[in-house]
Amino acid sequence: MRLNPLDAETTKAIADHALGQTEHRLRQCLCRTLSWCVLCEPDRDRCVGCEGYRTELRLAALKCLALLFYLPFDGLTSLYLVSALFGLSQGGIVPSYALIVREYFPAREAGARVSLVLMTSVVGMAAGGWISGKIFDFTGSYQAAFFNGVAWNLLNMAIAFWLLLGRLRPRPSLA
Repeated sequence: MRLNPLDAETTKAIADHALGQTEHRLRQCLCRTLSWCVLCEPDRDRCVGCEGYRTELRLAALKCLALLFYLPFDGLTSLYLVSALFGLSQGGIVPSYALIVREYFPAREAGARVSLVLMTSVVGMAAGGWISGKIFDFTGSYQAAFFNGVAWNLLNMAIAFWLLLGRLRPRPSLA
């Protein structure tokens, strides 16, 4: 049985709607499973499509706070608690990069772009660990190494905030 063009268009519209709903649900699941629900809920009235930026900013601030918490505490229990806070925030930041890439680029380019962003992220994490080790070797203290991590995290937050401001700024209409 052959479908006429009207049926094919209707079928495509239904499929596109279903895929859009599926993508929305996947974003919600990703956000809720890899980080805390309270930190990820987007403000849909102000900016639809900014979930990645807001998630990244909130979790980067939490990660920055965790890095600062490493400084005053020196017990094993506090080390575990601060490390859990750091791990939860870092575990939510990395998937938010995929959401940000998806908001900027079409779906056919998302795979290559996400892999590039994740590779750059891993290289940055490796370089950050190496640089912090060199800082410790030079100063003999972990304080400067943690401040180095905080500084790079603040740069990350500044970039994400700049991108978010670009999304929130009203665009002039072409009409």
